[in-house]
Amino acid sequence: MCEFAEELLAEGREEAAERINYLNVRLAEDGRTEEILMAAKDLLLQGKLMEEYGI
Repeated sequence: MCEFAEELLAEGREEAAERINYLNVRLAEDGRTEEILMAAKDLLLQGKLMEEYGI
């Protein structure tokens, strides 16, 4: 894989991690800690929660 493509993939992973971390913080702040674990196991739920929080 070329270096540019590898950089793009790394940036994408970093952005995704930041979004997931932000979601987890927001859920924790709202007292929805149980949903953090549920979303970690269910990507569909994770997507719905991100949509709910506008992430």
